[in-house]
Amino acid sequence: MAKLKMLAWNDDPCGSTGYSRQAKNILKRLSTHFDIACVGVNKMDENPHNPFEDDRMPFKVFRANIQNDPNDPEGCNLIKSVFHKLSPDILFIMGDIWSFRGWLREWIEKMQFRYNFKTIGYYSTEYPLNDEDIDILRATDYPITHSKWGLGFDNGAGYDEIKKIISKLIYIPDTVDSNVFYPTTEDQRALDRISVGMKPEYFVISNVNRNTVRKDLIATIKAFKRVKKEIKNARLYLHTAAIDEWLHGEPIDLIKRCKMEGLEVGNNFDSDVSFPMNFTPHYGWPDNILNRIYNCSDLIISTSVSEGFGVTPVEALFCQRPILIPGHTGFSNICEITGVKPVRSYPTKDERVATHNIYKTDEDDLVNKIIEAYENKDKPSYRTANMGHSINAIESFGADRVFHNYWIPIVNDIKQPKEKKKAILFVQRGSAGDVLITSSCFPGLRQRHPDTPLWYMTKPEYHNIVEGLVDGVISWQPSLIHDYEYVYIPHEFRVLTGNWGAGDSTLTRIYSEMLGVPFNRPQIIPDPIDNLPAEYIVVHTTSHKFRTYLNFHMALNKSRLPIIQIGGKNDYILGNGEFELIDMRGKLSFRQTAYVISQAKLFVGIDSYPMHVAGVFDVPMVITFGSGSARVTAALSNGAQRFLEPVYSKVCPIIGPCFGNYDCKHPCGERHSHELVREAIKQIMPDLFKETIKDVSNVSAKLKELLNQKSRKEESCQV
Repeated sequence: MAKLKMLAWNDDPCGSTGYSRQAKNILKRLSTHFDIACVGVNKMDENPHNPFEDDRMPFKVFRANIQNDPNDPEGCNLIKSVFHKLSPDILFIMGDIWSFRGWLREWIEKMQFRYNFKTIGYYSTEYPLNDEDIDILRATDYPITHSKWGLGFDNGAGYDEIKKIISKLIYIPDTVDSNVFYPTTEDQRALDRISVGMKPEYFVISNVNRNTVRKDLIATIKAFKRVKKEIKNARLYLHTAAIDEWLHGEPIDLIKRCKMEGLEVGNNFDSDVSFPMNFTPHYGWPDNILNRIYNCSDLIISTSVSEGFGVTPVEALFCQRPILIPGHTGFSNICEITGVKPVRSYPTKDERVATHNIYKTDEDDLVNKIIEAYENKDKPSYRTANMGHSINAIESFGADRVFHNYWIPIVNDIKQPKEKKKAILFVQRGSAGDVLITSSCFPGLRQRHPDTPLWYMTKPEYHNIVEGLVDGVISWQPSLIHDYEYVYIPHEFRVLTGNWGAGDSTLTRIYSEMLGVPFNRPQIIPDPIDNLPAEYIVVHTTSHKFRTYLNFHMALNKSRLPIIQIGGKNDYILGNGEFELIDMRGKLSFRQTAYVISQAKLFVGIDSYPMHVAGVFDVPMVITFGSGSARVTAALSNGAQRFLEPVYSKVCPIIGPCFGNYDCKHPCGERHSHELVREAIKQIMPDLFKETIKDVSNVSAKLKELLNQKSRKEESCQV
């Protein structure tokens, strides 16, 4: 049986970055199960090949770099091109998740509607993520993060917080290949030290990190200055570029900083501080040389202010060398698993690194622990303890072990052919009004496929609209469409812009017409709310500047009935007017909103989800239209209705609702006088303005409690 095809997109596996190392470790092992091609990203150097690395990977590497395409250094265009050429069964993506904002999720979803493939995402998720990042994780079939530490941010950063939102999130640690990093013999270590000028009496402290602000090598230098006063034979080796020319922003001159601290810098270990000769940050040094550096060192330290994982100290543990690292961010995960006692750290701010807290290594504690390591370097108990840390690291982060324990279950799941579910899947991403309208198709689909369960796929915030009308609701993940026997995706036929504007179909009927099923009126199951006023009016604006109407307060001035305002929490509040206002913005679920509207004497609003709800329950309505045409988007209702449209330019009836996406120099939402709106209201309710305003200050305690509840994202009516 032929292997499934996998297309990987990650840092060049022949490079020296952390992601390069992980890509090499993972893809080499995955290549025994899949036929792999890789788009390798090389963003900093014109040379596409690492001269130190064996370039003969067990898979094809397509390189993205400034030499091949100066306008596409991250390979966005290349991955699309290679994808269409190969038509892979699995798309593997590795990197910082925020690097993929703006296009990745939409592109993946578009491809998943056309091709049957699964996605694996190995993402960095430990920093604050926005809604788009979360959507990328949701769209990934196997979302993986390499660290279990979490920061507890409100927007879901860190493993623990994201796991609450995306239950399928998988933890797989970064790895070290024990065939590459391993302890040498004492005799070999002695010879290697002599070959590079390390005298036996030297106590060599090494820091193997990139020369960036985040790695904070200056903290290492400052601590070493103090250590040098106590340990005369101490030497500091910084395995980095003294000036990193590939970094954006102002480079850090470490030689200059060492001299400022009174430390001698030279090309050998007779000096206080030394750097590697002829060092290229992009490539580093070959792994076999780096392995010898770890083994020659007496102590490996890191003073990084923030780490997603922090692989270099773990590589040192694989060489059975003692390490000192702070106990924050990704380092905390390492300390917890291996038993390494962390150096103290404290939170601080540095906008050059991040907008959130970073963590400075406590200099006093670092100095004390370095001296402690020196004083105990020849003691068997100290070495035994370090050996224990090394064994724990190998057992937890060994590439072969991690692959067997974590990756093989994913491999087996992907390889296992799945029988299609004998069920109907209706696919509709949004928005709220469209989700409601698609319910008109449900009876016809059940008639077409009798005794077949009907499932609905949409974004989580819209689940509430169709719950109870279908057999199940699942969150938005287009790859799942290939798992169902019957799939309906009417929105893929471009329902919104351009198709029905010139014809006779309305938005309410278009879905059933496109699917070829009998039209039924949309439906929703309302969730009751107790103790509403006996009589009231419902008003809905919106937060969308091209669709709202801001003068409803003038049109409704001196209403004898109380007014309940519904909608999202950020919708424009009704202006000052002489009427009693009950503000329910952001307080109601979609089904609670439906109940409030169903009991109203009149609905006044714009063309959006609540308008269609009013149509479902035949509630009399007055609707102001902005960028959409009533002929196209108006609600279907048997109740009294007044639809107020502006004088459109010639293009508007053709494009339908533009939603502000078109360059319109004359926004149409405010082209209605409040007198005209008020007159339309009076035509439906002639006596609305003839009596005194009713006092609703005594609304029930239960209703007041509802109004005071904190709005939850998945429950609020974002219309």
